[in-house]
Amino acid sequence: MSGNDTIGIDNNSLHGAYRSGAFVARVDWEPQVIAVALHALLDRVFGARANIVIATSARLRVVDVSGVDVERHTLADLGALIKASPVVREVDIAAGHLVSDVESARHLELIERFRPLTAMHIGSGEISVALPKDGDVEVRDVVEVMSGAWAQGVLARAEVVLQEAFTGPSFETRFRADEPDLFVTRFVQMARDYPSRIAIETATKAISYAELDRTADGIAADLEQRSVRAGETLLLVPNRDETLVATFVAALKAGITVSIADPEAPTSYIEECARVAGADHVADLAGVGIAGAFTALGLESAVEPERYEAERFRRDDCAIITFTSGTSGTPKAVRGRYGSLTYFFDWMDSRFGSLRGARFGMCSSIGHDPLQRDIMTPLYLGGTIVVPEHRNSTVTEAFPRWLAEHRVQVVCVNPAAIRLLAGAEDSLSDLDVVFLVGAALTRAQVKTVARVAPGARIVNLYGSTETQRAVGYFEVDTSAAGLAGVPEVIPVGRGMKDVDVLVVTPGRRVCLPMQTGQIVVRSSQVALGYAGDAELTASKFCTGIPEGSMIPAYLTGDLGYRSPRHGVMFGGRADHQVKINGYRIELDHISEKCRTMPAVKDAATIGFELDGATALAVFLVPVDDSIRFEPMAFRASLAARVPKYMLPQRVLTVTGMPMTRNGKVDVAALRAMLSEPRPSGDAAATGTEAQIRDYLRYTTGLDEPDMNVPFDALGIDSLRFAALLSRVAGPGASRAGMTNALTAAELVEALFDTGARKAAAPASSAPTPAQLDVRALLGPAAEVSETTIHFRGRRFDHLCSNSYLGLNSHPEIRAAMVEFARSSSTFGSHGSGAINGYTLVHQRLTDALRSLLQCEAVTLYSSGYLANVSAIPAIAGPDDALFIDERCHRSLLDGCLLSGAALHIYRHNDPDDLRGQLQRFPTRGRRVIVSEAIFGVGGDIADLPALVDCARAADAVLFVDEASSVGQLGPGGRGIEAHYGMPGSIDVRVGSLAKAFVGGGGFVTSSGEYAEQLHRHRGATFSTVISPMAAALAAESVELLLREGDTLMARLATNRTTWTTALHSAGFDTGVSATAIVPLLFPDAGDTARWFHAALDADVFLLPLSGAWSSRPGGALRSTVTAAHDPEVLIDVADRLRRAGSRLAATE
Repeated sequence: MSGNDTIGIDNNSLHGAYRSGAFVARVDWEPQVIAVALHALLDRVFGARANIVIATSARLRVVDVSGVDVERHTLADLGALIKASPVVREVDIAAGHLVSDVESARHLELIERFRPLTAMHIGSGEISVALPKDGDVEVRDVVEVMSGAWAQGVLARAEVVLQEAFTGPSFETRFRADEPDLFVTRFVQMARDYPSRIAIETATKAISYAELDRTADGIAADLEQRSVRAGETLLLVPNRDETLVATFVAALKAGITVSIADPEAPTSYIEECARVAGADHVADLAGVGIAGAFTALGLESAVEPERYEAERFRRDDCAIITFTSGTSGTPKAVRGRYGSLTYFFDWMDSRFGSLRGARFGMCSSIGHDPLQRDIMTPLYLGGTIVVPEHRNSTVTEAFPRWLAEHRVQVVCVNPAAIRLLAGAEDSLSDLDVVFLVGAALTRAQVKTVARVAPGARIVNLYGSTETQRAVGYFEVDTSAAGLAGVPEVIPVGRGMKDVDVLVVTPGRRVCLPMQTGQIVVRSSQVALGYAGDAELTASKFCTGIPEGSMIPAYLTGDLGYRSPRHGVMFGGRADHQVKINGYRIELDHISEKCRTMPAVKDAATIGFELDGATALAVFLVPVDDSIRFEPMAFRASLAARVPKYMLPQRVLTVTGMPMTRNGKVDVAALRAMLSEPRPSGDAAATGTEAQIRDYLRYTTGLDEPDMNVPFDALGIDSLRFAALLSRVAGPGASRAGMTNALTAAELVEALFDTGARKAAAPASSAPTPAQLDVRALLGPAAEVSETTIHFRGRRFDHLCSNSYLGLNSHPEIRAAMVEFARSSSTFGSHGSGAINGYTLVHQRLTDALRSLLQCEAVTLYSSGYLANVSAIPAIAGPDDALFIDERCHRSLLDGCLLSGAALHIYRHNDPDDLRGQLQRFPTRGRRVIVSEAIFGVGGDIADLPALVDCARAADAVLFVDEASSVGQLGPGGRGIEAHYGMPGSIDVRVGSLAKAFVGGGGFVTSSGEYAEQLHRHRGATFSTVISPMAAALAAESVELLLREGDTLMARLATNRTTWTTALHSAGFDTGVSATAIVPLLFPDAGDTARWFHAALDADVFLLPLSGAWSSRPGGALRSTVTAAHDPEVLIDVADRLRRAGSRLAATE
């Protein structure tokens, strides 16, 4: 074998574009067939299947190998394909490969002329290969692999399939005859030999081996007294403490199959785990509230408990059940062998330096299978389990400090946790071994660990829950030369003792080196399968790799290939799984849970890289195109259904799933939708504040992340928070107390040490210019319609009409008005609705509203404002408590103030904040939650499912203002309940008769009981009811909506899409609007007046939002689009506003 210049290929002649090497080979049997076969097999060398040009002295022939199946086609088939391939005079092979047997000079000429992807030259007894200079495989490795494969291929029979023709003889690992001690045997021996040695060390106590042994026996005896029998299954829901360890040991001593669930997971998820595992009993040691569970274990008697020293499990018995996510929305329960739990520990001790007696950090997540290694390795080898407090395993500066203070020598962590180690203030000199497991490990991460713990051995472990402790390993040489010699992604490596890490084809044949396939872990120590799912077990666990082998193997679903020097290399996933912080997650599991959420018609989940780590994005198709899911609210609702590590970083609403031609979800198209949010344009923000804001934009996908919401609520876990701190905290800056429980505003304050932390408060703006006096500026309107408005003889395009459905100018409404004037005996009201003002016309209106909104009772008011300031005090008084969204309409706030009830303002559309306030502020009286359905400033939609959940959980009344949503949301315009498919979920609804409907006034819908309270209140009793004329027009409007609602709604939806698309194309920010109310947002409140005048100059009339109109920071103009608008006019208006903005910028 040799390097460059074998046939005269050098950097000068090829302009440095190729690297080349050569090997000696037999070329007496069909060398062209062998060469083409290697192109089809060795995808890591030759890349994607492309045309191969075979050049001989007589001809050029183009061979298309895209259809070659290496497990079906034979060498004879390949020979026939070559002979049948077309002969050409000239060909462009820049995107293909070259194989030639011409003389060297001609071969070089062809390379210079066509610049193929790769080039292979078949000489007299020698094969040379030229590869791209920027390739990721070493030439010497390629030469070694090709040399061996070529030698094998020339000996094969022509009728043998390609995969077998080039694969060497099958091999069988010879397992060792010695069987290591099982866990109970070794642990009892350790307790007998070293009774006073510390087994567990926590922040407050130290437990010796003798004490742990006695405690475990007491718990085992207690379990038996509670009728928990050997062979049954016990689900533990523990805290991270000594009781977890003792109960785990006790279960193994008693022969009880044990499983561990994370107490921070939703209770419903834990209960589902218990069901899937077939748990006979649950020990809720963390007190999360599992019905029927044990809450404490252990004998209180002073009598010495029975000794549990004999093994009750056999090696292949199921002693442990661990959970992974499943595709159906339920977790999968993996049945683990007892013997596998400790089979490799003695070998690891001899291979990785002395682990006996070492101090092991219990750093893995509860419920995550590496926790078993954290507990059992030290107890098996006579070491000490060092248990961190929860915050020390998740907070940036505390974790490395804890490792140093407690002199931890061995840790097993996920590569994602390396960000935490990066914050170490001093060298972690006590760390001897760092095992990394659960995700791909990079060279950069290894460098970080080596810097922080310069004396530690760094070992990459590869496996899964299903492989148990049977894993692959690769120990990284951390010297400069060693790190330079490993790939950017650290190899999987080779198997531990009695473990083979193989790569196989779809037909389960062993792959050649440099051939991509599925990674398989083969060992007698892999798991037994999945509880209650024989079909899935058969599809993932097998024997017969290679053919005839009876050793169990697990098909991991990971892609990889074998490298001659490094062993197996990881290449991604072959299925729909990703790993997040070490947890293997089925993407379909999350999608299935999302589909169970209110208003979700379909869902898809993908993994994507975010800030150097894998994150999740969910794409949601709503049941109605007008719905837009608010990311934070959706995450909060989903958190009740899945563990925290499964929550998506991005939540996007889409109108439909993009599909491939074969009917599958187009993942590439979804990934393309993950566009980067716009960077901060706030020049007034400090550099650090702008950095934090931009980081939140980047990680959450939100253009306007709320700086007053905790990082944790925004999906920023402790690891991502560590990454943020590393960017914004200066060298040597104190990070004490900085956790992801802070808000962004609090972090900025802490970094600049500007004072004590403040509680999060509703967003509010700085002092803003006085509200524009539009009446004084323009005078009264001369003519008004949904689409145009005239002031002082000048026509403007009208983009702030409340007549969303265009009914003000509808011919049927006009005809109804004429008919009423002709036939009615009275136009005006004659008194209160409680006395003499309520007529048959009013009854017709209330009947129509009951039919539209499916409610029991309707109360009429002379305005929507009066409805709110009357209805709220009617149902809430001084002994009650009101919880109102910070961006509710002023009439709602005024109603709350007039009621005299205690007032609590929660963050905008934030159910988590609402839920927290409901818990923090109990009351002896009634609690009322107040919200708008469509928020009148931002045009966003309230999260009704979350509001209903909060109301029902707190036994609160749900009061919703639907002034803007009736006629905009839901099938037929029936409002927010119809929009989410949740009829009857609102207790008290306020509506307007002067927006979607024609007339004037307001109304309240409720139960009969609340209606009685409303009728007795002075707002209804001491006020003149709306006129019969207004009632007739409103009734006609409601009846028209009942008849033509779908048509009107479709027209409005089309115009809304046209308008927002045009505004976005023109560069305007419309915030989170998902309705016909579309704000144009500006950074500064002072921008409102300038933009209002610029819009007037463009003959466009918009509503300026400042002063009392809006509590939102910054400036804004509110636009509303109607069903009566012409789409072409909307596009033209947006362009005029764009040009107006350009003129405005030019004058600054």
